Amino acid sequence: MEQVLQDYQQLLHKLAVTRHYLHLFEAELSMIEQEPSLLEFSVETVLIKPEIDKILEACQPLKRQEEKVQALAWYDEPSFRLMNESLDVVGDWLSQLAFLEEVAVAQPFFYSLLDQDRAKSFGILVDLFGSLQVAGAALKEEYERPYEVLTDQP
Repeated sequence: MEQVLQDYQQLLHKLAVTRHYLHLFEAELSMIEQEPSLLEFSVETVLIKPEIDKILEACQPLKRQEEKVQALAWYDEPSFRLMNESLDVVGDWLSQLAFLEEVAVAQPFFYSLLDQDRAKSFGILVDLFGSLQVAGAALKEEYERPYEVLTDQP
């Protein structure tokens, strides 16, 4: 029973970590969009704004889904599992994270940041994206693990 509770807490923790990195990633994108001159590597806002807008737009479904994620965190383990099974909140969250990753790497400028020296100027953005990917993979692994349902029976 204690292991099931630990698994549940791990799942909630990993869900919170993905939310945290999503907020940081989105804030960094917004900062770059508004003030690209803050970076060592000067880039014309006009050139990257459409790409950043697409990535920020891909964040919006996650922002809407976040209310459900936050609401589920208040439930005890059996209720959480039941609500999540009914609404597929964590599954939808993972799907939206995967979609965000696809949209981001589909943008030529952003994709080039992941492989080139420009990443030094955009290091925080690249690190946040990588951390979001790692946190999402950890959440997916935890979510897909089989679990025991807690019961009140002795």
